Amino acid sequence: MKKTGVIYGFLTWIVTITLILMSHNSNPYIFNIILDIIITVLSLILGINYLKSFKEDFLKEALVFGILIFIINVVLDQFYYNAVGLPMNFIEYMLNVGLIYLVYPIIIGFMGFVFDNIDTIIK
Repeated sequence: MKKTGVIYGFLTWIVTITLILMSHNSNPYIFNIILDIIITVLSLILGINYLKSFKEDFLKEALVFGILIFIINVVLDQFYYNAVGLPMNFIEYMLNVGLIYLVYPIIIGFMGFVFDNIDTIIK
């Protein structure tokens, strides 16, 4: 794991929380769709940027990176929600907010699998 992974993890949380703060009064359905799109695009962009610095073991590195981003987002969210007076227990948080962050390890992990197996996939 590189220091870049931690920086990217923090960046994903900053982008997500900024989006939440900017659109907290908007239509919740549109907000959820936009949030899903933003997280998917961030997964792709940051996943490619992170993985291109490796020469092998892409799947392992991708899974570690994706899980790191997931953990960073969940931990920072817990601090944020408690600080603004919206404390939730962990299960309630995961059901309401946290599950969307599973997109990071899923997409980035799949990307690592593709990078490891690109020769057999293209044939």
